[in-house]
Amino acid sequence: MNMIAKIKGPFLLALVMTLGLWACKPEPPTLDPPSSKLEGINDSFVLENVTQVDLLSALADELDVSDAYKGDNPMVISFSSTDFTWTIQENDSPNFMGTSGTWSFDDNLYPTLINMVPTGAVDTTVVTLDATIRTVDEYLKFTFSKGCGSGNTIGYKYEFRRM
Repeated sequence: MNMIAKIKGPFLLALVMTLGLWACKPEPPTLDPPSSKLEGINDSFVLENVTQVDLLSALADELDVSDAYKGDNPMVISFSSTDFTWTIQENDSPNFMGTSGTWSFDDNLYPTLINMVPTGAVDTTVVTLDATIRTVDEYLKFTFSKGCGSGNTIGYKYEFRRM
């Protein structure tokens, strides 16, 4: 009987330790739902940087033109996700997009474009998002392209900081 007691002790200890470790098994990780891009863009942003891009160059030539575009009092752009309007306070910055209007994403869940219709205009200005815009993102980055004649020849990469 003494032998059985000697076997039972270590067996019970091993069983308790195994059950204890199994009970502490971590939960499998889960992903949160994607954050709302509509909430992410619903804010005001001040112009930080502008880079001019030659869209026809195979080398993708770029030139930092921030100093010429910002001035002492840079442009501020605001988007409202409530009524889908936008406004621009030009301040010292050149503005090719208009001063106000309505906007929409190409896809509200996974946007790649912002369609901006200036007030009183018939044409839509389309800008390409260069980065995701969520509530946690400090910067709004997009490229505005323009040109002469039949196609776009120059692009401007705008980088705005959340105010």
